[in-house]
Amino acid sequence: MTLLADDHLTRAGRAARSFGMSLRWRILGHLAFLGVVMTAAFLTVTAMRLSQHNEQQLIDRAAGLASSLVYAAEAAEGSEPLTRFITALGSEPDVLRAAIIEPEKGSIAFGAPANLTGRAAESVLSQKEWQQAAALIAAGNPGSTLLRSDDTALYLAYRPLLHEGEAGTLTAALIAVELSESTFLAGFSNAGWSFMLLLGAGLLAFMAALGFLIYDLVLKPLKGLQQLVLRNAEGDESLDGVLARSNEFSGLARSMSEAFERAEATSRRLTQMAMTDSLTGLGNRAAFIDALHQEIARASMAGDTRLALMLVDLDNFKAVNDLFGHDAGDILLRQVAAVLREHARPGDVLARLGADEFAFILSDAASLEDVQSRARKILDALNRPLQIEGSVVRGGAGAGLTLFPQDGREAEVLLKNADLALQMAKSEGHNNLQFFRHELKLRALERNAIERDLMRAIENHELELHFQPKIDLRGRMLAGSEALLRWRHPERGYVPPWAFIPVAEESGFIAQLTQWVIDEACRHVRHWQDEGAAPVPVAVNVSAIDLLNGDLSDFIAGTLAKHGVLPKYLEIEVTESMVMHDVETVIGTLRRLRSMGIGISIDDFGTGYSSLAYLKRFPVKCLKIDRSFVDDIEKSGDGAAIPKLIIDLGRSLGVKVVAEGVETLSQAERLIDLGCDEAQGFYFARPMPADAFGDYLANGKGQGEIETRLPQTGAADHVRRALKENTGAA
Repeated sequence: MTLLADDHLTRAGRAARSFGMSLRWRILGHLAFLGVVMTAAFLTVTAMRLSQHNEQQLIDRAAGLASSLVYAAEAAEGSEPLTRFITALGSEPDVLRAAIIEPEKGSIAFGAPANLTGRAAESVLSQKEWQQAAALIAAGNPGSTLLRSDDTALYLAYRPLLHEGEAGTLTAALIAVELSESTFLAGFSNAGWSFMLLLGAGLLAFMAALGFLIYDLVLKPLKGLQQLVLRNAEGDESLDGVLARSNEFSGLARSMSEAFERAEATSRRLTQMAMTDSLTGLGNRAAFIDALHQEIARASMAGDTRLALMLVDLDNFKAVNDLFGHDAGDILLRQVAAVLREHARPGDVLARLGADEFAFILSDAASLEDVQSRARKILDALNRPLQIEGSVVRGGAGAGLTLFPQDGREAEVLLKNADLALQMAKSEGHNNLQFFRHELKLRALERNAIERDLMRAIENHELELHFQPKIDLRGRMLAGSEALLRWRHPERGYVPPWAFIPVAEESGFIAQLTQWVIDEACRHVRHWQDEGAAPVPVAVNVSAIDLLNGDLSDFIAGTLAKHGVLPKYLEIEVTESMVMHDVETVIGTLRRLRSMGIGISIDDFGTGYSSLAYLKRFPVKCLKIDRSFVDDIEKSGDGAAIPKLIIDLGRSLGVKVVAEGVETLSQAERLIDLGCDEAQGFYFARPMPADAFGDYLANGKGQGEIETRLPQTGAADHVRRALKENTGAA
């Protein structure tokens, strides 16, 4: 949780830094760009207006000079004053030429410079200029026009009447004034451009002031808010400058600072909650793994420091939950945590990994003997009776230990090693303690290899069923058979059932395996019947997982229908200990199977802990005496006591009793004397492949086998005679 919160703050800091830099430069950059654009636009518009203004000034100047000439021509008495006036006018710096042209003659009456006087107008004016002049004259009305070239401007003005009727005076005149634009506009341009530059500088100054204002009022406070985020993400920034102001940004900064402080406090609380087991107050799995990494790092730096990792799993936790309820189970867990705390030394680490599993790091393990002594004291303390809601409970536990650095130098390796040792301890019995040994890892690897290969065994046709006959000791030679699963591995050869059945149960593959066995058994039954052999029941073993699977009865019904096998030719065998797992569910499953006509047998009877009260509720058809009791039946004394007890119990319950593992004649005789119904074992026949068992059925080999092996006198003689009477029976 802490790492997660730190990661969020770090990302927030990076985002804030990126945001602040980006926003600051975006605003200032856009503002600078806007200033440049506005200045350029202003200068462009100003230049255009200045050009228009200069042109108008040029027109006004030329028109004013032309008007002066007209006025002089009208007011002059004689040519001399007019000549002096036009000469003075021509001496102006910006005046290049000035002339009064007589339209009727087409010649220049007065001109400046003086060499223009008397010349033809067409020789002085260009063709374009003369065309414009002629157009003004032809119009006959007062008019004017301005003709501009590279650096000159020619102003033409026509006046139709001056001193009409007076001798020696002009009656009409075409006034021509040519100006030098650069000379005339020099003063105006300098003033205009100075004005433009002044305005542009003022505009830039205004934009700079605006930028500074935006920076001071907006960007600088935003930078302070950025520092606030960075302070919480990195812890190296001061906020005095941000919080000192009295504005909206400083208020926002104070609110954000308070929010960050609350978030940090909440994060610390959540981190503590996430790393603590709420029931016991110990650390949880995440906290323990983190602590284990730290302890390994510390021990590695110390050099000669050794650690011991112990996993503890309670023996009877499920039974306490089932008998007293989950509240009692919680009390038991808290008491176990208290016991572990009592035995912890300074520097040790305790945790509850889940359910009823606890972990203990024994720091600074001085020696193997010290570790073993401490672990044994802990187990002995957990094995003492505990008071739970007025009842005395003996919990007990198993423990697995592994050592650092001998068994591993990484936390994950040590946890796996301790778990392997714990599994071995639990398999060895109550209150057991086991140290990790490398052969445990080899065994685990072997188990994984078996599990992997077993998943492909059905597909690769490596599995097969063998069938062992069941002999009716009271009169019928062959009473049925038991299907036994065999695995012929292509590399390992024969793999015994005890090596792969537990693996299948732990991996969950047992359900698929059971379905394959049931389907294969029904297929063979159908095949033998089609070959003409007398049908006999086949018993199939199922596991506790199968019994708890609600689909088992539906699958069996579908399989029987698929192969056309009557339910009475299929029996289900379950061990005594299996039926005590979730009794009500198991009873429901067995009753559904029994209602279909399928026989139910309890295998290895007498080795478990089933209650007779429960036994009466089970829809059982047969009890099977475990081979361990059959082995003892030949012993003097009470060797036959348990088989006799089981046989009498079966008789009182009205169910058959089958003895398994019969290997000698004396065992068979003793079972017959005790009144056992059926038997199976090497004495009668070994398990055989399906084809061989089919021949056994078809050829009646079972009859000859038992007849030669049964004694000629005593209790078995009755069976021998009965079998002779039923020679044709299979």
